[in-house]
Amino acid sequence: GRHLRAYAKKVLEQLPNIKQPADPSLPPECNIDIVMQNRVCAVVNTCEYCHETTGQLEESIMKSLDEEFKSQVDLSPVQEEFHMVVTAGVKVLVAALESRIAPCLKQMCAVKWTEIDEIGEDTSNYMQELTSICRELMPQLGESLHSLYVRFYCDKFVASFVPRLIGNIYRCRRIGEVGAQQMQLDVGTLKQTLLDLPTLGQANATNAYTKLVGAEVAKAEQLLKLVQTPEELLETTVEEMSKKEGGVIDLQRILELKGLKKAEM
Repeated sequence: GRHLRAYAKKVLEQLPNIKQPADPSLPPECNIDIVMQNRVCAVVNTCEYCHETTGQLEESIMKSLDEEFKSQVDLSPVQEEFHMVVTAGVKVLVAALESRIAPCLKQMCAVKWTEIDEIGEDTSNYMQELTSICRELMPQLGESLHSLYVRFYCDKFVASFVPRLIGNIYRCRRIGEVGAQQMQLDVGTLKQTLLDLPTLGQANATNAYTKLVGAEVAKAEQLLKLVQTPEELLETTVEEMSKKEGGVIDLQRILELKGLKKAEM
């Protein structure tokens, strides 16, 4: 057990550092190339193998002992250490993708959403680039990562990225009605890409994952729907949404996005 723990520590040291910004709404910084990406995947796969075989080792040791000593054999803390390294590795891969798509979110915030007067036929450039990066990465992970952890990766990415996307929608300061419609189109493209991620990574998308994507993206769709709602209907709409979907809606921030003055708020 002592030697396996030492090995888990050595493998953990192969992972690159993640730089967490002081502002929690900003993405983590973790820039890695394809060589390091494959190394991180190797760490995850190795520790998954070690987690499984440590359990088998425990069973083998117990079989060779007299009954009175079997209760003293417990390698579950070692298994937990290997699982922690797996989680740390997936966290690095998620942070690396968030770092790569961070410029796309900056680009989104730079768009003058109040000046858009018609919805484009295509998804906006920032979202096309963002989804292209995601779609390019997943086959690479599918080649290098155990399918079980491709799904784990997708779960962690959706749970981390979509709330950050919503934070960046608020950073846009003001969004016109047509701008909100265009952004809603962009979010629809993102939703389809997120639903496709497991398949692109050679893993099956579970019902739980599909529900996760739907629930997280719905929060962004809800926000954009409220931005498009006329002021006189906002209060009623917010009340209905709160009862139906639960959660707290920050009405003041919605009004700020709509560009209302303090007196009008």
